[in-house]
Amino acid sequence: MAHTPLSCGRFIQCQHGGIMIAWAILLPVIAGMMGLGVETGTWYLKKRDLQAVADVAAIAGAFEITPTSRDTSARNSVINNGFSSATRVTVSVNNPPASGSLVGDNNAVEVILSQPQSLLFSSLFLSAQPIINVRAVALKNTTPANNGGCVLALNPTGNPAINTSGTTNISMPNCTIVANSNDPRAIQLRGGAVIDVNALYTRGNYDVSNNATLNMSSTAITNAANPVSDPYQNLAVPSNASCNYNNTPGGSSLSPGVYCGGLNIGSHANVTLRPGVYVVKGGDFRVNSGAVLNGTDVTIILTGSNGTYSTASINGGSTVNLSAPTSGNYAGIAFYQDRNANAGTSSTFNGGSGMNITGAIYMPQGSVSFNGGNSTASPSCTQLVSWNVIFTGNSNVTNNCPSSGMQPISTAGNTSGVTLEE
Repeated sequence: MAHTPLSCGRFIQCQHGGIMIAWAILLPVIAGMMGLGVETGTWYLKKRDLQAVADVAAIAGAFEITPTSRDTSARNSVINNGFSSATRVTVSVNNPPASGSLVGDNNAVEVILSQPQSLLFSSLFLSAQPIINVRAVALKNTTPANNGGCVLALNPTGNPAINTSGTTNISMPNCTIVANSNDPRAIQLRGGAVIDVNALYTRGNYDVSNNATLNMSSTAITNAANPVSDPYQNLAVPSNASCNYNNTPGGSSLSPGVYCGGLNIGSHANVTLRPGVYVVKGGDFRVNSGAVLNGTDVTIILTGSNGTYSTASINGGSTVNLSAPTSGNYAGIAFYQDRNANAGTSSTFNGGSGMNITGAIYMPQGSVSFNGGNSTASPSCTQLVSWNVIFTGNSNVTNNCPSSGMQPISTAGNTSGVTLEE
């Protein structure tokens, strides 16, 4: 049979028909893929919302006393946040938790929420409804950290308020390190640092990263409800007295007084400070490398005028042996920077193993960079209370100093926070 040749016009019509058929086949697939992308994003947002509800419910349960009240409080929290059987949410409450790092801990509450999701376009690809599962565990910190704090950073929002730099080795096994910051990285430990402490206490949280190692003999308290009080908040600064010295006098022995040109212990000098109060203004307190400085019953006050305030600088390679008075107005205070100083003014105490300061370094507006303390066999009785604290090297500090005159850094009486695990 003879075939009629296909004209160009009829060929184009056939092509158009094939494209329409292919489009009709692919359209549901394309629509389904687009719908799946939209629904996946929606499920992610719902999971985030559900996780927040689980966190709050676990915390609500952890602050109750009995297992029954913990279960009831956690479930009521879920309902009060808009999730119930009407929204197809299944609630499981375990006290103690059935899994995770706090499994078996009777003070911890585990909340597990499950919610099936409706299928729309994704029904083209999925035969069953996906189920969102979230989990949260909260532990109320019922035991406050050891009352013997050695370090207190007063900055309420510091990120971080306490920081380590370099290969720091901090040996404070009977001390608590305290940060009043509410930031998630209020205490930051990194850079290969090794930290041995009794505990950490912070209104925020702490971060251990970059090969840092944290060893604690007690449980860290995070998300604490209350800041720790400044133990020296009522300490007065001497009145703006006239100058006794406009420059550091020579000689191997110095007397108390007002040093308006700064107090500078030069390299390789060997100086003893007689007992008393040394007020430094109009210059800085400085101990240079190779110098030797000794003093008993000594308080060094860094103040200023016209908006300029003195700082302290103790350099590596120096030998410093200073102890604060144990009685009187400045009992326990080795260094005190005027609280009117500009926030964040920096002082460095980098004397290393040759630096032994018995007493408090109190700089309520200042940032203290610290590297010091005697050998492991003889730790320093040093207390750090400042706006921010930076550890730059090895530090060996103890709070076992019953006759030092220092005020305690105490977490007692502060409302316990919670440890949250997801």
